[in-house]
Amino acid sequence: MHKTEKEAEESRMKFLYSYLRDTTLASCGLRVFRDETAIDEGTSITQEIREGIASSKLLLAFYSSTYPSSGPCQEEIISAWLAAQHAGEPPQARVRIINPEPGFDHIPGPLPDLQAYPLPHDPAGLTVLAGELRIGFA
Repeated sequence: MHKTEKEAEESRMKFLYSYLRDTTLASCGLRVFRDETAIDEGTSITQEIREGIASSKLLLAFYSSTYPSSGPCQEEIISAWLAAQHAGEPPQARVRIINPEPGFDHIPGPLPDLQAYPLPHDPAGLTVLAGELRIGFA
């Protein structure tokens, strides 16, 4: 069975995301919270996720072209935004975007004010990205 081009790209992105989360960020001394349960569309995020976001220093939004159409993803980014405001911080200090798409035109305002990084295509690029993210959050 051969993978379609879309399936191959999804597999590549999952690998890069997992590598960033499990290897690169951890090696920089960053503790990563990630809810491992799937959240069905139309379902709200759990209180545990809200609390995890509120107690986090940083939310990395893996902001693909389908991110805006996901209710749970929108709830997560809004939760991080509100947690920053509650802590008296600008949301830009707590939310970062990892962009797996070739362009940035799918990211709506006011999100372009957030620091956004293109998703690197290899582990070496992920290591550099993790180092940039680590500054100020270790």
